[in-house]
Amino acid sequence: MNLVAGEGVDRAVVERLRRGGHEVVYVAELSPSVTDEGVLQEASATKAEIAAEVCRDRTAELVRAFSVVSPGQVRIR
Repeated sequence: MNLVAGEGVDRAVVERLRRGGHEVVYVAELSPSVTDEGVLQEASATKAEIAAEVCRDRTAELVRAFSVVSPGQVRIR
């Protein structure tokens, strides 16, 4: 699946999705001034797993959609 991750997405989420075989354009990589300093790694890993699960389980719904994924909630438009 091809995805675009905004600069507010933790790097761990992007890396996990990429390891899962997804093509991810990460806005923070396009803006070198944005850093991941100060992000709690445990929280990032949890977010990464949630994002990977959503991509795996709801692929058909995500195609050509804008989505917001948060713990316990997935909004797909």
